[in-house]
Amino acid sequence: MATTGSPKKLSWRQRILIAVALCAAGIIYALAAFLDEIAGYPGERGNMMSIIIWFLPLSGIGALISGLLLASGFGRPGKMGWFWALITGVVATALSGAVGGTLIFPGFGTGLGPVFALGHMVQFPLLTMVWLALMVGLHMLARKIRGIE
Repeated sequence: MATTGSPKKLSWRQRILIAVALCAAGIIYALAAFLDEIAGYPGERGNMMSIIIWFLPLSGIGALISGLLLASGFGRPGKMGWFWALITGVVATALSGAVGGTLIFPGFGTGLGPVFALGHMVQFPLLTMVWLALMVGLHMLARKIRGIE
């Protein structure tokens, strides 16, 4: 059943499902950003396991928290829904970076996390395509979760 008009308030179940989806997207994006970054520094590849053990789960926690706070920005109907998904995706990425950065390196990481998360899209344009694909997938999944086809 297609829904039109303004979106209803999300239930906690819907909010959690969207947050978990954003968490998965955040981990995939963080892994892609890390692999893109480390490709240029062969000497750093020895630290790969420590990065996977610490960096990715903490990035995922940041994305999960961001998803819980910003889930309502995804899955809205129509062209404005896509616009809100894009804006929410940028804000969620910055917030995920801030939370993840704080968990990784309190204080300094709070400011560095968003720079890392968003800055890599500028530094590595292919990563922007990965991010866009993740956000499109997330928005479409959120539409299904909301019951908007």
